[in-house]
Amino acid sequence: PDVTYEEMIVDAAAAHLVRNPEAFDVLCATNLFGDILSDLVSELSGSIGLAGSINASERLCCAQAQHGSAPDIAGQDAANPTSMILSCAMMLDWLARRHARPALAEAAGAIEAAVEAALARAETRTRDLGGGLGTKAFTEVVVAGVGGLGRRGCVLVGVRCATGPRARTRSGEGSPEPPPVWFWGDTTFRVLGLGGQGRVGRVPR
Repeated sequence: PDVTYEEMIVDAAAAHLVRNPEAFDVLCATNLFGDILSDLVSELSGSIGLAGSINASERLCCAQAQHGSAPDIAGQDAANPTSMILSCAMMLDWLARRHARPALAEAAGAIEAAVEAALARAETRTRDLGGGLGTKAFTEVVVAGVGGLGRRGCVLVGVRCATGPRARTRSGEGSPEPPPVWFWGDTTFRVLGLGGQGRVGRVPR
């Protein structure tokens, strides 16, 4: 009874999102319209590289950068990894609720807080937001932020770094660069392909 429901055609919704975005809370749309409107609201927040995204049902969850691939900047250390990192946080939160694992919700909160702190400072923003950091440097700031919150674990997204007694990497023998891996408690996630070309999924311990 405390939820106000309103139907709106998609072009009007786009106009109202630009004019008065705070009037919206939850938008339900078909896949095509939802994809278009999600890009719009990402840009309204400052960059298409900012919004986390998951495709979720009651049983399955897939996290990916909501903006899709960016082959034109692949390998240039230019992609804003925020969308991918926040998508990982959203998936952790979904898993926390799905499997009654509050530690995963704590991990999600730690990631979100570290991202928010990094974006709050001009000197630690990515270049698309007027800052000077590339993909790896921004990710290192977020990793340090998670560690600074006193949480166990580490986010590894395209860079080699680890914090905390339980953080470590998994790689083949003699591999010069371990695959980026997220460790939190007893759960492991692999994060691949910055620049919107990756997927996130569970990997065995």
